[in-house]
Amino acid sequence: MIMMIAVGRHMPLRDIADQLGISYGAARVRLHRLRARFVKLAVEYVQTLKSDERREIERFLHRAEVPLSRESESITEHHVATTPAGQFPEKSNDQN
Repeated sequence: MIMMIAVGRHMPLRDIADQLGISYGAARVRLHRLRARFVKLAVEYVQTLKSDERREIERFLHRAEVPLSRESESITEHHVATTPAGQFPEKSNDQN
C-alpha cells in the first residue's frame, strides 16, 4: 500500500526504498511486480465491459503503452524472466 501511494505521489524510488527499509533494487522489483498485477487486473476488467466501453478503455491503455493481449503478456513474462535481477531496460524517449 505504501508503494502505491508513494508512486501515485511521484515520490523518487530511492526514497520509497528507504521508507520501506529495502534496497533500491528490491524496490524496483516490487514496483515492476505491482505494475504487472495492475495490468493483469486491468485486462480482466476490460473483458467484462460492453463493447463501446471496452474500446474506450483499450484506447486509453494503448496510449499508456499497457499491453492488453495474451501474446504481449507472455513476451513481458519471458523478458522479465531473462533479465538480470534489479536491471530493467531503459524506456525509449523517441515517442515524445
